Order: sequence, then structure tokens, then C-alpha cells
Amino acid sequence: MLRVIIGAIVLLALTYVPGVVVRAWQVGRLRRAVRGRLLLTYDDGPSPISPTPQILELLRRHGAKATFFLLGAQAVKGEALCERLVAEGHDIGAHSFRHVHGWKHPLRAVSDLVQGLRTVARWRHGPAIYRQPYGKSTLWTLLAAAHFRARAVWWTVDSGDSWLSAPDRDSILRRVERDEGGVVLMHDFPREVTSDGVRFTLDLTEKLLELAARRGWKVSTVSEFLGRTVNPTVCRLV
Repeated sequence: MLRVIIGAIVLLALTYVPGVVVRAWQVGRLRRAVRGRLLLTYDDGPSPISPTPQILELLRRHGAKATFFLLGAQAVKGEALCERLVAEGHDIGAHSFRHVHGWKHPLRAVSDLVQGLRTVARWRHGPAIYRQPYGKSTLWTLLAAAHFRARAVWWTVDSGDSWLSAPDRDSILRRVERDEGGVVLMHDFPREVTSDGVRFTLDLTEKLLELAARRGWKVSTVSEFLGRTVNPTVCRLV
């Protein structure tokens, strides 16, 4: 019985600890490396109705490019919008297929991640990038991603635009300004055009771009950033 308990503890530690350690280490590196840059990232889309088209129009007006981490299930329903993302020069990453929580369902999360990577590969140029749902990686998802040479991408600032009650927009802007840039997590999952969440995301996106212009920061995609700062033979999980 003792051996079973010890074995279970070891298996749990082996499953969850690597994801926690890798994330903490890589986010620390990312905060330092991203200073002087603004990376806008959007998870859970694309959404043909709202807010993805509004975000694209806003980015077009500002001449800015962003990175969209697509859910495979959404991508197969919005292939034309995925083509538009690529045609307009935006960056595509995977966000799994059905957004399975890696800590709650560690085995299902592996197949979900792999399916997501394979689904968006047709719109991806260059080495694969992905973002684990909820940021919850395990040893098994990390190994699966490494098999596909996919790089994990974290964030330094969570906008809170998917929360039930959005945070104060100015507090997010102050955080980014204090950090001298950052990788900002936002969302473009399907929502009503007039919802508070959509308005918050659009308004924050515009204010962030205005802040970057005032501070002289470079606005870039994740892939542009990785291509200039990371040697893929040394670090594949960023």
C-alpha cells in the first residue's frame, strides 16, 4: 500500500511539476527579453462575427500585426477568416482543439493539443507555436509539443478581458508601461458585438497601440520576436 501511495505521489509530481517550473522560468526570461516591444496576442478564436473582424480592422488602421492562437474547433468553422488572418500578415499559433484543461484532464489534453497543432498547421508559416489552455502545461503536453517542435508561448500581462468582470483598463496600461512593454493576453472568442467584453478588448487594443507609439516600442508578432531573440536549437519552449 505504501508503495502505491509513493508511486502515485511520484506520478503526480512528474506530471505537474515540470509545467510549473518551465512556465515560471520562461515567463521570467520573457519579461526581460520583451522590454521595448509590444506583442498583442489573442486566444480562443477565430470568431467570424465578433470580435475577430473588428480587431483586424483596428489593427489594419494602425498598421500593426498580432498573433492569434486559434482553437482548432473554431478554425474549422471559420476557414475563410483564417485565410484572411494569414493574408493580412498576422501570426498564427495553436491553442489546442477544444480548450481542454491540462491539469484537470492531463491525458485528454495531450491529444487535444496535438489535434489543435495539426488543424492550424495549414495556416502556419515557420516553426509551430502554441499556447496551452489556461496556461496549464504538464510534462506530457510539453513532450508532445517538443515532438512537433512547437514552442510554448506565455504572456506577461493578462488583460482580464475574458473575466466575468473586466478589470480597470488603465491598470492594465500602467502595468504594461511599468514593464516597458510586454506580451498581452487578450481573447477573440465568439461574443455579441455590443458586449462589454468586446468593447473592452477593442478599446484596450487601441490604447496599447497608442502607448507603444508614444514610447517608441516595436509592435511585433510572436514569431518575429522569437526569430530575433531565440536560438531554436537551444530553446524550443518559450
